[in-house]
Amino acid sequence: IIGKGIRLAADEGANVINMSLGSSQPSKVLEEACRYARSKGTHIVCAAGNAGVRVDYPAFYEGNICVAAMDRQMRRARFSGQGERVDIIAPGVDITSCWPPNDLMMISGTSMSAPHVAGVVAMIVAERKAAGLDALSPEQMLEELRNTANDLGPPGKDREYGYGLIDPKELIEFKGEKKEPSWWMDFVFFVIGKLADKIKNGEMILPADIEAMKQEFQKER
Repeated sequence: IIGKGIRLAADEGANVINMSLGSSQPSKVLEEACRYARSKGTHIVCAAGNAGVRVDYPAFYEGNICVAAMDRQMRRARFSGQGERVDIIAPGVDITSCWPPNDLMMISGTSMSAPHVAGVVAMIVAERKAAGLDALSPEQMLEELRNTANDLGPPGKDREYGYGLIDPKELIEFKGEKKEPSWWMDFVFFVIGKLADKIKNGEMILPADIEAMKQEFQKER
C-alpha cells in the first residue's frame, strides 16, 4: 500500500514526500517505489528510526534523505537511529504535534525530525520556483543539504549527526542566491498559527477556513 501511495504521489506531481515510518526489514517494492519517485523529481525524506543502533528502511535506501533526531542540548537523541546512511539531523525531542481527535501533544522521535527537513525542502522548492530558478533534482537537493548543514560531532560526516544540523537560512542563501523571503512563507506560518488555535479549541477544520485565512492574511498585509 505504501509503495502504491508513493508512486501515485509522484505521478500526481508531488514535490516532497515525508515518510515518518520505518521497518527493520527491507522491502523491494518500497525500494523500487522510492527509486521511481526520485526519477520523477520527487524528494523523499525519511525518519532514521528509533532503534538507536541502526537506520531503518526506507531511510536506509540510497537517494532518500535520512534524518536523525536531535535533543534540546544539540546532541543526538538516545533513541535516534545512527549509521553511515544518516544524512542530516533535526530537532526530534518534545516537538509539538497534532494528536487525535483534536489535540496537540509533545512527541519525541525521528518521525518528528523528518518533517522539519521535509518542510525545509518544500520551502526551497517553492523559493526556487518563485525566483524563476530551475528545480533541483533529488541528488542536487541532498548535496545542498549536506553543504549547508551545521557540522556537529566529529568534523565532517559521522554516524550520529550525518553532515550536521539542517540550516534553512543558509540553504536559501547558498551559492549567492540570497533573496528576500517570498510572501508565501509568511502565509504558511500565519496559517499554522491559526490551525493550532482551532485544534486547541477542538474546532473542525474545513476547506472554507483556509480561504478565510487567506483573505485575513491579505488584509493584514
